[in-house]
Amino acid sequence: MTVTEEHIVEVAQEVWFSLLGLDVTRMERGSEELDALAQLDGMDGMDARVHIDGAWRGQVRLQCGTQVAVRLAAAMLYVQATDVDPAAAADAIGELANVVGGNIKSLLPPPSRLSVPVVSNRRAPRGRAATASLRRVTAVSFLCPAGPFEVGLWHLPPGGSARSRRGPCARIGAGHQCH
Repeated sequence: MTVTEEHIVEVAQEVWFSLLGLDVTRMERGSEELDALAQLDGMDGMDARVHIDGAWRGQVRLQCGTQVAVRLAAAMLYVQATDVDPAAAADAIGELANVVGGNIKSLLPPPSRLSVPVVSNRRAPRGRAATASLRRVTAVSFLCPAGPFEVGLWHLPPGGSARSRRGPCARIGAGHQCH
């Protein structure tokens, strides 16, 4: 089965409502509202990834601004945003990426495995080798009460390598953290 933007929309809407009690709206690229909100949130942000390995190989990415991650964590933890530290924000978007990734994985041909989530600062430099072989399948931008975010699906074609200079990115195993 091919995962479409409509699948991503459905998964995001279900996950955000069931885990956070938040409704999400799909935003069209170039939307003035999304662009304005993204500018207000600043240039910093967080990127959470889960790798899928098996008959289909690739990754699911969740990207949002740092303040959006803080507000998502607050909704998930039932606390005020002022009570959320950076580690809790990273854990929350990692968990969201994990649940979204698991739902998307269920739409892909078996067998497949899902890695643990990896969360990084969007401003952190990333080597080209880590993503050079990945091809973007689709990405959908959303707006929820916490702010804008994007969910993307990336494919690793046969023969492609998800290895970075720091180690295997697509290796999945107990306790493994992708780099």
